[in-house]
Amino acid sequence: MPTQVQSSQQTPTVKNCMPFLEAMTFGYVIPLPTDMTFTMDAGNLRVDIAGLDAPLVDVHSGDQLAGAPYSGTPVVKFRTPWLIRTPPGYSTLVLPPLNRFEMPFLPLAGVVETDTYYRQIAFPTLCTMTPGQQVKLTKGMPLVQVVPVPREAWSSQVGPSEVDANKVQDDQWDANRHMYRESYWEKKSFR
Repeated sequence: MPTQVQSSQQTPTVKNCMPFLEAMTFGYVIPLPTDMTFTMDAGNLRVDIAGLDAPLVDVHSGDQLAGAPYSGTPVVKFRTPWLIRTPPGYSTLVLPPLNRFEMPFLPLAGVVETDTYYRQIAFPTLCTMTPGQQVKLTKGMPLVQVVPVPREAWSSQVGPSEVDANKVQDDQWDANRHMYRESYWEKKSFR
């Protein structure tokens, strides 16, 4: 992706947006462990998995989602050969890969107590394939994104701002288009 596109003027793309880019690498990305081919035939989903004998995919009917806005949608539960363990007091937030849309599967978000639950996690996804569609997913594609989060009590407050935030932001933005990256952004590290 280019950093700028030419329209009536040079316009920066999202490749210049640190919040957008950092979201894509925030926490850890769990990849597909092997190639997989999915075929949707008249409402039935068939899966061919290359290379691994472990049960990596379960296909369920959409009945598990009765009453949900997406009921009737096929559910595919992906499993990976990896386990997630966090320090005491930390859970893991499981998300769809942020700002990535290459797979016809939408992982459902969830929180798992990975400091005490040290077992394989199934990642349920909604299958958005249409009848007659075949999709090959390759080893290494992002499956889900996981972020360790501390379980600690906290409270929030909502109230009026003491500063005209719009005026401050407009003045800063006019002075420096890279103001966020240069003045506010801090690189995060997940090891």
